[in-house]
Amino acid sequence: MDVFGLLDQRIREKLRAMGFVRPTPPQLEAIPEILRGKNLLLIAPTGTGKTEAAMLPIFHKLLNEWGGPGIKVIYITPLRALNRDIFRRLLKLAEELQITVDLRHGDTPRAVRRRIIESPPDILITTPETFQALLVLKQYRPHLRGVRAVIVDEVHELAESKRGVQLSVALERLYDYVEREFQRIGLSATIGDVVGVAGLLFGSGRDYVVKNVFSPRELSITVEYVDWENLPERLMKIMEGRRTSIVFVNTRQMAERLTELLKSKLPDLKVSVHHSSVSRALREETERMLIKGDLNLVVSTSSLELGIDVGHIDLVIQLGSPREVVRLVQRVGRARHRFGEPSEGIVIVTNLDEGLEAAVIAGRAMGGLLEAPRIPHKPLDVLAHQLVGYIIEHGRVDLYRFYRILKRSWPYRDLTVEEFMAVAEFMEKLRCIRIYVDGEVKARIGKRAFSYYFDNLSTIPDTVYLRAYDLVTGREIGLLDLDYAERSLREGLLIVLAGRAWEIVGIDLEGLRVSLRPALEADAVPVWYGETIPVPREVAEEMALLRRRITELLGKGLNPEVALRGYPVEEGLSKMIVQQLAEHLKLGYPLPTPDQLLVEQIGNIVVLHCCQGVRINRAVAALVAGALYYRFSIAAYYVVDACRILLYSRGRIPGQAVEVVLREWLPETVRTNPALIRRILKATYAYQEKLLQVARRFGAVRREARKRPSAQVLVEQYEGTPVEMEAFKELAEDYMDLEGALRLIEGLGSGKVRLLSYESQTPSPLSNGMFEYYGIGRTVLKLSSTEAVIRAVRERLKSSNVRLICLYCGWETLAKVSTLKDRLKCPKCGSLVVAAAKPGDELAKRVAEKLRKGGRLRGELAKKLRELWLSAELVVNYGRKAVEVMAGRGVGPSTAAKIFSRWAG
Repeated sequence: MDVFGLLDQRIREKLRAMGFVRPTPPQLEAIPEILRGKNLLLIAPTGTGKTEAAMLPIFHKLLNEWGGPGIKVIYITPLRALNRDIFRRLLKLAEELQITVDLRHGDTPRAVRRRIIESPPDILITTPETFQALLVLKQYRPHLRGVRAVIVDEVHELAESKRGVQLSVALERLYDYVEREFQRIGLSATIGDVVGVAGLLFGSGRDYVVKNVFSPRELSITVEYVDWENLPERLMKIMEGRRTSIVFVNTRQMAERLTELLKSKLPDLKVSVHHSSVSRALREETERMLIKGDLNLVVSTSSLELGIDVGHIDLVIQLGSPREVVRLVQRVGRARHRFGEPSEGIVIVTNLDEGLEAAVIAGRAMGGLLEAPRIPHKPLDVLAHQLVGYIIEHGRVDLYRFYRILKRSWPYRDLTVEEFMAVAEFMEKLRCIRIYVDGEVKARIGKRAFSYYFDNLSTIPDTVYLRAYDLVTGREIGLLDLDYAERSLREGLLIVLAGRAWEIVGIDLEGLRVSLRPALEADAVPVWYGETIPVPREVAEEMALLRRRITELLGKGLNPEVALRGYPVEEGLSKMIVQQLAEHLKLGYPLPTPDQLLVEQIGNIVVLHCCQGVRINRAVAALVAGALYYRFSIAAYYVVDACRILLYSRGRIPGQAVEVVLREWLPETVRTNPALIRRILKATYAYQEKLLQVARRFGAVRREARKRPSAQVLVEQYEGTPVEMEAFKELAEDYMDLEGALRLIEGLGSGKVRLLSYESQTPSPLSNGMFEYYGIGRTVLKLSSTEAVIRAVRERLKSSNVRLICLYCGWETLAKVSTLKDRLKCPKCGSLVVAAAKPGDELAKRVAEKLRKGGRLRGELAKKLRELWLSAELVVNYGRKAVEVMAGRGVGPSTAAKIFSRWAG
C-alpha cells in the first residue's frame, strides 16, 4: 500500500525531494489510522521513522482540515534534549509547508516565550512539566482552545513514574478546557504492558488502536566476560571496522571511571562521556560530534537511551548487567545499519557474578519477554498538585466536578471520594486551597496556591547540585551531588569529571559551586545517588532455575553447557558459569531456588540466598533486620541484590536467629500484628527518604529548604496524613514489593517454601561476588588476631568525652560516651536532634551559645552548624554507635557518614 499517496500532494513532493520514496513499516501502519482520526499507540524500534509516522498525517490535517488561530498540535517528549532534536527534525519540512513549529520548555528564552504568546505556532513541542505550566498561564490558555492533537513521544519512559500519571490527568484537564475530544498519539520503542500504557495515554472509556511493529528478531545480542584490565584492548578489537559505537553503563560513576580508563590506555581513541551531570554544553557538543562521525566511542548512561538523533551507530556495548530486559532492548535498539537489518549489541561483564544475570536478561530480550511497567496507582501527591492546578485554572470550582475528571484518568479509575476529600482537606491545611459550601462543596485559590503549583511542576525527586567549573577556561564541566560534596569533597582532592582528571581548588557550598583545574591523575570518581536499577523477580527466578538445570546435568555426568545453549552466551563465559556451580556443589552446599531459601553463616555475617529480585529482597531484608531487633535485640544492617541478602552487625548474627524469624516470628507477626510490620518498614532509612520526597511534592516541606528536617520529626509530624499514606505506598509498591515479600513469608510459615542452612569458613562461590562488590574483608567476616587491639580501641572510645548539643534549643553538656543511652534526647526541650562534637570544639560551643540566644549564624558558624546537623542526623539514625564513631581521633561527621553510608541498608 502506498500510504504516502494518502497525503497532500505538497507533502509528497517534499518527501520525494528529500529522498523518501518508500514508507517504513511503522509509517505503513500508522499513517492511515491517524488520517482516520484514531487514537493510536505506535510501538516500533528506534530509528524506524516513528516521528514521521505520526507527523506526516498531522501535517496533512494541518494543511487541509485544522485551520484557524492558536496551537493545533502539542508534541510532548520526556527530555529537553529530545525536544530540541524533534524541533530540528520537523522544522525544515514544516517551514517548506508553511506550518509553524516552536519549542517551549524551562530553558526557553524570554523572547521566544513572547513570540509564542503573540503569534502561537501550529505545533508546540514541550515537556510534561512545561505542559503543566501552560495549562494555568493566562497568556497561553486562550491559544490551547484550538488543540486538535497531542502526541506523546517515548511514552514508555513516562509510564513507570509519577510523571506519566501527572501527564494523564493534565490531558483530562485539557479535554475539560477545550470541551471536545482531541486525537491522542503515543510513540514508544518498547512496552511490556500495552493495556496499562494505553490507559495512561487515552484514559478510561476511549477507543484506541495499537500498532506494534517491534520484533525481537531485530536484535542480535551476545554476552561475554572480559577482565577489567583487558577491557580497553577488547573494546578496540570489537570496534575494528566500525565507525561509531556507544558503550552504555548503569551509573554516572562508572561512566566517568571507564572514560578515564580509556583515555589513559588508548590516547588515540576519540572518546567522550555523556550523562546528566555533564554540563549541557558538553553534552550537546558530544551529540554534534556523534552526528558528524567525529567520535569513535561515547560512554553514556540512560541519557542517550531515548531516540535522540545521534547519527549512524554501528554497535551498542552494554558494560555490566543491564538489570532490566526493557532497558537492554532500548539501548541495543540505538544501533542499526539499515532498516531490516538487526540491531547489534554486546553485553560485557567484568565479574562472574553478573554473568548469569546478563545471560538471562539477554535471552529474555531476544525472546521478547519485556517487563510490564509499574504504573503508579492513584498517587496522592500528584492528585494534590493537579487539584491545585485545576483551581488556579478556574478560580472557583466544584470539587466533585474535578473528582469526575480525575476518574477519567486511568491511574485514578478506582479513587474513592473519601481519599479525594482527605487530600483536598490536607491541601487546605497547607493554605493552598480554601474549601467552602455554596450549595455544592467548592474550593478557591489559597495563599500558597501559585508558589506551590509552580514549585512542584516536576515529580522527579529533588537533588541539589553544585556546578563544577574549570578555573582555566571558566567553562562549566558538570554537576556534583550536594550530599556527596558535603561529605566527601575537599580542596586538593583529585577527581574524575567529564571523563578527565581535575584537582579541586575551591568549594563554595553556599554558592553551590566547585572550582577545578586540570590534573594528570585522579584519586576518586564522584558518586551520584539514586542510580540503582532493581533486577525484576522474573529474572532472579529464571537464574535460579537455570542454575538448577546446570547442576542436574552435572549430577548426571552430562554436558552442563547444554543448559546455556538457549542463551546468547559466548563459550568462555559459559564455562566459567558452569565451573562456579561445580565448585559450589563440590563443597557440599545446596542451591537456592524460587521455593527454597538458604541461610549461609560465614563468621559473623549471614547471607540469605533469596532468588526473588531486588524489590522483594529489599522488603524481606528490612523485615528480617527489624525482626532480629524485636526478637533478639540484634541491630542488623543489610545490603541486597537480586538473589542475596547480606546481613551484618557490630557483633555476631547467628544463622539460627535468622531461621527463627523467617520460620516463626515473621509469619506469626504478619498474621497477628500487621501494624508491627508497618512500623518496622517505617523505621528504615528508605521510608524516611520517601517521606521527605513526598512531603516536598505536597508542599509540606519547601523544595528550596536547605536544612533537612530530622527523620523523627518528619515521621511524627505526618503520621496519619496523606503524606504518610503516599510515602508508605511508594516504599511498599515502588521501592519494595511488600506484597511479594509477604507471600514469601507466608510460604515459609506454611512450609510451601523451604529454608535450609549451612556454615562456611569463607564465602561460598555463590556468595563470594557480593563480598567482593561491597569490599567486605576477612576482618569483618571473622575476628582476626588483632581482636585484642580492636577491643582496646573500642574501650578507649567509650571512655572518651563528647560535647552534646541540642540544635533546637542550644542545650549542651559534656558526657562520657560509655554513660550515654542508645537513643539520645535533649533533657530540656525533648528534641531528638542532638549533635555530637569534640569536647574542645570552640566553634561548636559558639554555635550552641548562638542557638540559645537566637539570631542568624553566618560564615564559619553557619558552616559549623551544617556539620552539626549532619552529626545530629547520624545520631538520630544510629544512636550511641554514631557518637562512638565520631569520638575517634580525626573522625568528624563527614567521615562518619561515609562509614555508615557504606553499610546502610
